[in-house]
Amino acid sequence: MQIYMENIIDLLDENNSRYKRERECLQIREDPKTGIYVDGLIQVSVSNLNEVIALIKDGVKNRLTYSTTQVT
Repeated sequence: MQIYMENIIDLLDENNSRYKRERECLQIREDPKTGIYVDGLIQVSVSNLNEVIALIKDGVKNRLTYSTTQVT
């Protein structure tokens, strides 16, 4: 997930492509038994390091990044 400008975005959700202007913003919830969680966040089970690295690469592709400009 990425938190950017107070919005939570699932980086593994292919429906929230990098070029889509309006991305679905997820909500933080709390459950008395399980604690705090992000509602709707994709969960993936992995069994080895290669699967973890592949998921990280997928998430990085969907990150929102903006350049900052310096005002003089």
